[in-house]
Amino acid sequence: MADYVVREVFITGLRNAHAMENQAPSIMKPQLERIENYPEVAAKLDQHIRETEGQITRIEEVLSGLNEDH
Repeated sequence: MADYVVREVFITGLRNAHAMENQAPSIMKPQLERIENYPEVAAKLDQHIRETEGQITRIEEVLSGLNEDH
């Protein structure tokens, strides 16, 4: 497989991951209000949201480093 094909598959995968990670907080954040009676669960969900936001940043950095937009 030619290098450019491998690169395009990689870039497409990164963009798909970026889209998925960007969608996740909009689903998770409203859940925080609904589980306020379960502080341990809320804390884990909040941690997961922060991790997801970190993943978004890392994916954007990789795409930028490859001179690609997200």
